Amino acid sequence: MRFLLAAASFALVATSISVLPNEEPKGLHSFCGTKEPPSELHKVVQSHERRLPRRQALDPLLVDVYFHFVYSQAKAFSLLLRHANRHLKFLNDNFKPGNIAFQQVEVDLTVDPNWARDNSTREEMFHLLRKGDYSSLNVFSVEKTDDVDDLGWATLPDLWAIHEGQVVYDGVFIRDTIAADGSYNRVVAKALVHEVGHWFGLLHTFSNSCSGAGDLISDTPASLHFSGYCSETLDTCPDQPGLDPLHNHMSYSNSECRTEFTKGQYAAIAMYWPWLRAPRGRLHDLVAGLWKSNRRID
Repeated sequence: MRFLLAAASFALVATSISVLPNEEPKGLHSFCGTKEPPSELHKVVQSHERRLPRRQALDPLLVDVYFHFVYSQAKAFSLLLRHANRHLKFLNDNFKPGNIAFQQVEVDLTVDPNWARDNSTREEMFHLLRKGDYSSLNVFSVEKTDDVDDLGWATLPDLWAIHEGQVVYDGVFIRDTIAADGSYNRVVAKALVHEVGHWFGLLHTFSNSCSGAGDLISDTPASLHFSGYCSETLDTCPDQPGLDPLHNHMSYSNSECRTEFTKGQYAAIAMYWPWLRAPRGRLHDLVAGLWKSNRRID
């Protein structure tokens, strides 16, 4: 049986929030299950980047957030609110340099053992729980997934989704639990920041080649797939400028090592937001035109 509780427009702010370091999961190689973007994204961005209006990188951006907790057993709603506000504060702290802020709109709890454990139910869960429009961030915090080792994954912004009515399958998914001792899992929190980066349109800083388009960001040095450590001198692409960007939130380095986004990444979010996440008015018409002209790309 599914049991749902919802609380709208909470302004509760957790006081004296302590973020405690947690051990990395053993055998961590890939904490992120976000799929690599289709080649269409690269082609559209590269073809139309100069034509697209954008918000300035330092213009404030306020994002509505809906938190959906999915557990196999009921939890005290006060604990969920506290946990949601910890996530909210962590997101705000880590995106603040880009003048990006998040505001909580709603928190809800769904008690459903099947949803909490079975990865095959994700599409149904997203369809029934997701709220807001395409510019609304929906965070699905799931207690445990038996068949998935990743800490999280996200949907990348998609031109086609807006125009084909697929907005319901959109958001960020994280494996998350509320600790009995009240501590806050920094490893999961850093995974959340990483996945929200994907939701904005940012890609992994690494690839399987030192050449090519990479993550489409000019100030993230090329690097090969690497995870689990934090070596200040690591350079997996020695023939390319710069060391591996292990301090970048979109890398796979140790969670305590990931602390920043680059100016180029914030500029990319500034470009992606008004045409991939929140097109309005004449810009919406321009995006619709791009969608039609690029619907079939070889």
